Amino acid sequence: MTEKKPKESEIGRCERCGKMVVFTKYTLCYECRQDEKDEVERALAYLKTHRGATLNVVAEMTGVDPKLVLRLIRGGRVEASAKEATRDKNSPKKTK
Repeated sequence: MTEKKPKESEIGRCERCGKMVVFTKYTLCYECRQDEKDEVERALAYLKTHRGATLNVVAEMTGVDPKLVLRLIRGGRVEASAKEATRDKNSPKKTK
């Protein structure tokens, strides 16, 4: 899911666990990519049964990192109350 495009086969550290990896398409090691894939599936499954859930609710109820949920929303994979989920806490709220 992390799709930085490193220059041809760079060696570096996994963004999650720090393990040494050869970057090809991803900046995560194989195990962390699988973990992230499982987290995405868990978040999407939760959203299927809880439409309209906010970013924080999805993250709290599934144990998925809020940054990953936000990436799903911004990437268009989720339609969860995106306006509410991405609204800045300091922004003025609409009042009637």
